Order: sequence, then C-alpha cells, then structure tokens
Amino acid sequence: MRYLFYIFLAWALNVSFKSGKGARGSGGNSEWNDAHHAVLWTKDSFSGDVKIEFDYTKTDHENRFVNILYIQATGHGKGVHERDISEWKKKREVPAMREYFENMNVFLISYAAFGNSGDGTHYIRARRYPKLDEKPFKQTLIEPSYDDQGLFETGKTYHITAIKNKEQLYFKMESKGDQSTFTWDIQKVEPIEQGRIGILLMYTRSAFYKNIKIYTKE
Repeated sequence: MRYLFYIFLAWALNVSFKSGKGARGSGGNSEWNDAHHAVLWTKDSFSGDVKIEFDYTKTDHENRFVNILYIQATGHGKGVHERDISEWKKKREVPAMREYFENMNVFLISYAAFGNSGDGTHYIRARRYPKLDEKPFKQTLIEPSYDDQGLFETGKTYHITAIKNKEQLYFKMESKGDQSTFTWDIQKVEPIEQGRIGILLMYTRSAFYKNIKIYTKE
C-alpha cells in the first residue's frame, strides 16, 4: 500500500511546494540557532514495516551538520509529551534537537551528514531515541557507524530508499548507476511499532525533495 507525504506541521523555516514538482526546503542561515532548523512531519502515522522512497538533491555547499529521516515517531508518553506528537507541537515551534532526542520514541537515519567542525568528516548513522536519563547521547547510536561513507555531492540527485522492519533498518542511495547500501540490525533494540515520518534539515542546510512515497504492508 502506498501513502503520499502529507503535511500536518509546517516547516520551521523556508519551504515551497509545487504540485507534482517536489519540495524545496532550507534551514535558516544562523548556525547554532535552534529556531533555524527546518522540520516536516506526515499527517498520518504508519504501523508495522514501512518503506520510504524519495529523490534528494543537496542544494547547499555546507560541509557541516546533518539531514535526518525520522521513522515512526511518537512521544514517550511522559508529562506533556503525549504519544501523538501533534499534541505537543507548540513545544517544538523552536525545533531544538533536545526536544527530539529526550522526548520521542523514534528511529532515525542521518544522511548527507557532516561533523560540526567543518573538516569534511561525513557519515551515515542510525539512532534510536530517546536518550535514557543520565546516559550520554552516544548511547542512542545503533552500530555500525558508516564513517567517511555515503557522501552526497551538491547538485546531484540521489534516489533514496529506506526500510524499517522487525529485523533491520536499511538505507540505499542511488545515482546514475552507482549505489551504496547501509544496514543496521535492530533485533536487540527496543522495537517501535507505529508513528509519523519526518524530515529535518539543520541550520544552513538546504535540499530539494521529489517523488516522496511511503509504503506499508496491506
């Protein structure tokens, strides 16, 4: 079964949609300012195994910060952070990363991702939020970390396929006959059964998205 990508929360900053032509989004140009992240969530939640496809073009020349694909996000259910994330969307009007990694149950994949120092370090990584109390952020990492792999070139279009099932997370990037595939075993990771799909661009990052499709099993 295929679902198209619907908006229910606006991007924090700039985004433009043209019917059938895709979406251009960008974070703000003020680095280290949480209000300058851009985030988009689906209107619907998706249960069970899920497959996400889209065409992605990096339109910035930045060699810092990350793009994130969130897979099946819910709140952790404590206090105001209800399982339905739309119920606490006002707390994310400034989309500080801490609101996500402390308060959401979600798998995520960082792609077109760079370290923060600007030395060109790049990677593809998967994580499972939330960070447990008193534990370091690195505890959210799902091994392996694909360091210095998965480099996205500016202006080049890649077809992305991401799959989450009970056994693994899967991420594939394809462009003009070249492809790279990344997988993570999640059988020993606390499972997530349903939630919304989201896209995040950190400050100073921009991209063009097209042909976004989400599939679940009938």
